Amino acid sequence: MQKIALAQTIPGPESKTILLKKDYDSQRNLISKLEVDDPYDRASLLQEIAIGYVQAGQYNQALQVAQAIQDAATRQQVRQGLC
Repeated sequence: MQKIALAQTIPGPESKTILLKKDYDSQRNLISKLEVDDPYDRASLLQEIAIGYVQAGQYNQALQVAQAIQDAATRQQVRQGLC
């Protein structure tokens, strides 16, 4: 569980996105943008830890890690991905 404690020390928002590209029309109005989830934010690292527990056959520990994610929607998404 040291990995969980370490992941929880990551500063900033639990989930972040990275802006890769913005597209503008001829009047410089934003028409689209491409964003991806930051693979190094706290929630992503907790998800990777949970996946590692599943791969090791430790499903209960994986669920405990998922519970450490504060945002309910993100937590539910991670829990569904563990099945």
